[in-house]
Order: sequence, then C-alpha cells, then structure tokens
Amino acid sequence: MKKLIFLTISLFLVIGTSFGQFISAKEFMDLYKTGNVIVVDADRPSNYAGTHVKNSVNIWTAEYFVKGQPDGLLLPKDELVAFFGSKGLSEDATIIMYDDGSNKYTSRLYFALKNVGAKDVRILHKDMNEWQKVRIPLNNTVPKIAPAVFNPTAESPIMIDIAYLKANANKDNLMVFDVRADKEYVGEDGKSLGHLPGAILMDYKDVLLANGDFKSKDQLQELADKYGITAEKEIIFYCNSGVKAAVNFIAFHDILGFPNVKVLDGGYNHWILDKENAIVK
Repeated sequence: MKKLIFLTISLFLVIGTSFGQFISAKEFMDLYKTGNVIVVDADRPSNYAGTHVKNSVNIWTAEYFVKGQPDGLLLPKDELVAFFGSKGLSEDATIIMYDDGSNKYTSRLYFALKNVGAKDVRILHKDMNEWQKVRIPLNNTVPKIAPAVFNPTAESPIMIDIAYLKANANKDNLMVFDVRADKEYVGEDGKSLGHLPGAILMDYKDVLLANGDFKSKDQLQELADKYGITAEKEIIFYCNSGVKAAVNFIAFHDILGFPNVKVLDGGYNHWILDKENAIVK
C-alpha cells in the first residue's frame, strides 16, 4: 500500500459536475481513507504551517520556479521532475491538490504536473463548509516525505515559449488572451506597461464563481461563445507569470475539452525582458 502523502495545494471541487480532474470533499475522504493517494497543499508555507490536511505536503509555487528574472518561469524539465520526486510524487501516483480556495495555485501546480506527464492529478476546492461535513482531518504536523522517482514524458504540447508565439503570431486560427485585470491590460495599474500585441482581454476570474470554484461547463461554454473560441482555434493564455493563465487552461482544455490550448511560460514578465518586444497600451 502506498504511503499517504498530502501536498499543500488546493483541491478543486466543482459542484454539479463530474470532470475527472475535480473531486468532491466526500470523494476525497473515500480516497483518503485508502491511503493510496498523495495529497498536496499548494497554499503559502505560512498558511500551511498554521493548519493543513493531515499528512499533506506543502508545495508552494515559488519552489518550482526559476530563481531570479523573469518571475514565474517553470524550472527546466529535469529540475522540475527532480523537485516533484523529492516531494514524493511520481508520474503514476494519484495526486490530490488544494490551495487557499482561489484555485490559482492548484491550477499552476496541476499544469506543471501535466506538463511533465503526471497521469492522475485531481483538484479539491477548499470549501470549509463541505470539508466539515465529511470531517476532513486537519492538523499542523509536517509529515516525513518518502522521495520518489518521477519519469517525465516527451515534450509537452501544452506549454509554449516566446519563440513559438512569435513564429505563429500570424496564423489565422491563433487567439492570444491576456487573463490579467483590465488595468494591467491597458497599463494603468502602476506596474504593467500594457499587453502583448494582438492579445484579447479575458480576466481569469471570468471562469470562476465568486467563491473561487470553477464555473459549470455550460457557463464556460457561454464564455467561449462570447469570445468566438472553437475547437479549431489554437488558444494561448498568458498572465504575468503563468499562475492565472493555468486557471483558464483548465477551464478551456479540461472542462470544455478544447484540444489546442496552451500557456505562455513566464508570460508578460518574460516578454518585457527583451526591449525589442512590443507592448501595446
């Protein structure tokens, strides 16, 4: 029997849906009792230190980012899989994640794991009312981690770099979305200078409910129709780094099932490092 490990990442719960990547509090407890899952708490280390799901392991976004500029770039694949292995994860493990309830940090971790070939990754939304109903156990004890070997897959088709974006910028079926706030998009937040040429504004919060949970498939389809997103289009999402863009990736790739959805690694932060790259107000 596998050793039970809980990694601090937010587990996604989508009420009224049965998508394989989401899990309800009750389904979580059924799996938790078997001891055959790895649970990740993807919240900030300071929050994890206060309380977390019993036996869960903390994985914070900054731990698997490249140090220095640009902020938010994922580690190279060999370093990434070595890091996941050090946390007890393997490509064949059943991994359940939860975060602070925003689904930003679980989305980013979900994307990073899928990018290197994890087969069974699920998200539990942090809804304390639901957690209390099924008595999900909480404590502040840090568990011992049994390291594992994570064997990555071949090159992932879901993450792109700036070179790819530039090479494909003129494709008729390409749609690029900036999922940051509107003031960041137009360069009026005091930090952002604007957006990438041709990018369309779609705030990542548009795919979430007020409590941070994902919207239903029907609600997301309405959003896709609004923007003219179809299965034939190649869809690229970016934010400042990749955290928020991963939320949209899950909404359109995993819930709606659009086959050609990608995330620009490093996003805006990476783009502006090269002064030759244009920025639009």
